[in-house]
Amino acid sequence: SSHEAQTICTAINDSAVAKGETGLAPSIALGYATKTELEESISDIVRQAETSMYQQKISSAQSRRSALVLSLQQALAEKSHETEEHARHLQGLAMSLARRIGLSDGEVVTCSLAALLHDIGKVAISESILDKPGPLTDEEWEVMKRHCEIGHRIVSSSPDLLDVAEAVLHHHERWDGKGYPFGIRGTDIPISARIVALADAFDAMTTDRPYRSALSWSEAIAEIASLAGSQFDPGLTREFLAMLAEAEGTN
Repeated sequence: SSHEAQTICTAINDSAVAKGETGLAPSIALGYATKTELEESISDIVRQAETSMYQQKISSAQSRRSALVLSLQQALAEKSHETEEHARHLQGLAMSLARRIGLSDGEVVTCSLAALLHDIGKVAISESILDKPGPLTDEEWEVMKRHCEIGHRIVSSSPDLLDVAEAVLHHHERWDGKGYPFGIRGTDIPISARIVALADAFDAMTTDRPYRSALSWSEAIAEIASLAGSQFDPGLTREFLAMLAEAEGTN
């Protein structure tokens, strides 16, 4: 029966997890189907079982991705002392801008996760650098800049997050090619990275930091506008500033 098949699949999954010896839960996908109509052929039942298996595989992958994102976010919060409120605000800005310019649902999700994880590479950076109250030395700055590539390696360890990893890698590139780590420019920079760069910069400007006080809303908007075409994508900047103006008008 269908109930018996489900029970067997659950037992196999539980057994696989229990026998795992690497510290990582094994990933398997099982499907089942039972014949309920006389006219159904064995081929029909097999196809139904395959569909069930693929649906379970997708659901399992989404669950694993959610767990990974949560654990990475918690690790970053503990290391950099960034609050969940800060992370969610940045995520909201990135998602709103992505939707505004008409990105697909999948691209919006990529921007959302990249906003949460863009600085995950900082887990490998010394707290003496992360928490330094004054400007960084040239040597310290070179260490800090490594967080993009470190973050990319961390996030790309999950096959489900490769697009997110690209945004993490490139979120400090500049429109004029003077950014890091590779100095790429213009539309060679992934759109998700350009969106995160804008949202992150605005959020950073309007947040108190150990070495400076926050800018006012209007000061931050003026600063972002002045960097359009040099640090930021000019077209994207126009949309971002229009979005902020609309949000301010509704408050």
